[in-house]
Amino acid sequence: MLLRRLDSRRLGAPRRRRAVQRYPVALERQYDADLRRYVGRIAAIVTAEVAAAAPALLAGARRADDVSGVQPGTGWPEELRRMLERILARSASLDPDLLARIHRMRENVNAHHAREWRRVLRAAYGVNVLAREPGLRALLDAWEMNNTALIKSVPQQLVTQIQTTFTQALARGTTARELTKLVRERLGIAQGQARRIARDQVSKLNGRLSRERQQGIGVSEYVWRTAMDERVRASHRAVNGQRFAWGTPPASIGEEPGQPILCRCYPEAVLPLLADLPPDTTIEP
Repeated sequence: MLLRRLDSRRLGAPRRRRAVQRYPVALERQYDADLRRYVGRIAAIVTAEVAAAAPALLAGARRADDVSGVQPGTGWPEELRRMLERILARSASLDPDLLARIHRMRENVNAHHAREWRRVLRAAYGVNVLAREPGLRALLDAWEMNNTALIKSVPQQLVTQIQTTFTQALARGTTARELTKLVRERLGIAQGQARRIARDQVSKLNGRLSRERQQGIGVSEYVWRTAMDERVRASHRAVNGQRFAWGTPPASIGEEPGQPILCRCYPEAVLPLLADLPPDTTIEP
């Protein structure tokens, strides 16, 4: 029966019907909320530590006999160093929850992509197409490792920024109000950084999964598709609808869909005939 169906469709030529693989918008929003919550907890740590250390920092900076400058081991610089070390130590206590959220997100994005890919193939061929995915685990592990490093760099960069701005402020003479303002500004930057990481990394993982799964069934080319809104970059809009080979992205962009920072474009697979799928592909009615 299945062979007769394939014969009637020229050995499985993809149908005219095209299903669009949906982007994991809800998961991106969830990841955004997760990372903003993480930075919010760091913000609470920073705010508490600065409030506790501010009296000693300001008193040390005001003392006329404090000639330590920014030398370690004496005066307000030593107080500042201890405060920053406490911030990093307390931030590290958040790592187990953070790592669990990163791992859960990788699994959820992968599951969403797999469902969408199966739906696209079912719409195109009229049967279920299941392929081996030998490179999937390495792809997911690499994303998780890179993503963990990116997110854990947020408190590190925050501490570095606080050290720089506080050192300058205390050296010239400052107030508790100015220190609070400086902290608020740095925390705002950290929140924005977390949001960019969430949006960018979900898009990158979704794009890499597309390449892995498309090449797994013998797809060698894709059509570049954009999100079709005002946020699309001009260079990406210019190649919308054009066909490219995997491994040879448009020269004007230099990367494949979803890989440039904050890119929401996606690759629409140029599907082969069902009869031309790799021999280890499973086909089910």
